[in-house]
Amino acid sequence: MSNTKKIYRIDIESYKFKEFSTKRDIIQIIINSCLKKWKSKRKVTVDELSSFEKDGINYYLFLHNFDEKKSDWSTFLPPELVTNSLFDVSNLSLILFIDDGIDIFIAIGGKAYQAVTPFIDHSFGLSIISKIVTPNKDSIVSISSRSIAGVRSGISEQYSQEFLISDFAKFGKVPTEIHLILSESMSSEHFSFFQNKPKERVKIYAGKSFKVKKHINFEELHLLIQEFGYMREKVANQYLSTYIEIKNNRRIQEDFKPLLIRALYNELEFIRRTPTTKDKRFKFDLSCPGKLVEFYGADFYVLKEKVDGEGKKYEEFARTENREEIYHLAMNRAYEVAGDNDFFEFRRFISGVRLLSYSDSVSKSSSSASFLFHFTTEFESEEGKSIFLVDNKWYVLNNSFIEDLKFECVQCIRNHKLEANIFNLAWPNTIKREFEYNSLYLINAGNYYLFDTLTPQGIELCDVLYTTNDTTYLIHVKNGFDNSIRELSNQILLSARRLNEDIKSGSFEYLDRVFERGKEYNENTLKPYTKELFRSWFKKKIVFVFAFRSKLFHDDLVKESIDKYASNIARYSIVQCMREMITYNYELRIRQIRKEDGREQSTKR
Repeated sequence: MSNTKKIYRIDIESYKFKEFSTKRDIIQIIINSCLKKWKSKRKVTVDELSSFEKDGINYYLFLHNFDEKKSDWSTFLPPELVTNSLFDVSNLSLILFIDDGIDIFIAIGGKAYQAVTPFIDHSFGLSIISKIVTPNKDSIVSISSRSIAGVRSGISEQYSQEFLISDFAKFGKVPTEIHLILSESMSSEHFSFFQNKPKERVKIYAGKSFKVKKHINFEELHLLIQEFGYMREKVANQYLSTYIEIKNNRRIQEDFKPLLIRALYNELEFIRRTPTTKDKRFKFDLSCPGKLVEFYGADFYVLKEKVDGEGKKYEEFARTENREEIYHLAMNRAYEVAGDNDFFEFRRFISGVRLLSYSDSVSKSSSSASFLFHFTTEFESEEGKSIFLVDNKWYVLNNSFIEDLKFECVQCIRNHKLEANIFNLAWPNTIKREFEYNSLYLINAGNYYLFDTLTPQGIELCDVLYTTNDTTYLIHVKNGFDNSIRELSNQILLSARRLNEDIKSGSFEYLDRVFERGKEYNENTLKPYTKELFRSWFKKKIVFVFAFRSKLFHDDLVKESIDKYASNIARYSIVQCMREMITYNYELRIRQIRKEDGREQSTKR
């Protein structure tokens, strides 16, 4: 018998196995967990499994038969059809454990996948393939990836013509699975036992698992396991992604998570005093992993702290309708609980804080997660590498791509700059807040309208709208070119998506709400403001504007002094926003707002 088999690797470095030293102990833990998940009363030990050894590789077979049960069809179909038919269903689950002396691999069947998911290395297939790919020779058939920022969480791409790996690597894309055709040389070097004819190119699937896309027998499976041993010794290349996701939980807990907690602890000194320009502040953006739209669109937010007692009990200590207040509310409470000189008490408290968001129309929270899970920020490792924390996932940026990222960012700004006569007021030194600056355009003689902080359906259309005879500009503004720029990118993409949906539907439900809310700022000015006029603006060409102001002491232009702006998240956010806007068929222009005299004033986050 032959079949296509996906091979998984057990994550033996996981904290789940930290107290178990042998491979047999780990296999036993997995068997016990499976039986518990299947609610079986069986007791099975590794010694009871069918097993054998070949070429130093040990195989163990674990089988589990589920009790027979009636198929759902027996209750769905009428009695006339069921009476003389047999609808009993019997299920068999199988796990083949493969111990090669260094790793434990598994092949599975039946219901086993869900039971073993907590124990597998979820990047095994991609890790193996990254060691053998030749970027200018191996072809991608299809690839699924996710972006480390932006509003598109998953992207799937298929290619009808030859598309090389070297054509794929893009900033911010992290592959999740890939189907590819290896080059003749790699096929012969590593998988000659799968070739039916000379120079045949072998087709591979790689993701959480690894699979050769053909029917294989047990002998070929054994050869593949041996080949994994050879490939394991190779060094992974950096052609599949410019970002490497860190998935070793022990390393995250011991090396990376403390970076975030220490950065927050260092912020406590600013809770009771006004920071100055000389203070080195922690730069970040807050959003909810996997719930970006719900989080940004929430009507109010609730902060809860963990309290002593049995079970997981939480008590509310603050709520707000203003997303900008969340951080200050949490940090003020942390100061009350831990002061500013007790790191261990601070760590205990802040690790137990939860952040929930709610919509007025729904009693259940629309998003809920640990407060620490909401941070997007950037650190530098001891080795000088850039480390990203995005949606509770940690990434290391390949240093070899930083210069390319700088170049792309500068090209975006230069090639997509906003016309000089639009939105060109200098930012006065007396103004600290974005709203104050945006409000200057209400008294401007041009066709500028203010919509800052107005979020019908939880989405801000723009901060400032400017219209000409044939174009409507939707301008979004951020004070600073740092990690907070990701928030600006997200706001633009969410606005573009919602606007696109509203115009396509023809209902103008969202735009009409924006108009009504906009009366608060625009109705009592000397400029015309009616619903008919407002709707007409969106029959014109629509251009979104990505506008930001430098916080450097000297007002250096990003496009001329990119090295003075350290945030790779800011650089990447511009590049990614530009790419994603193509999805909505809207142009994106960029404006760096100049400061009045090139000097930075004291600001409080």
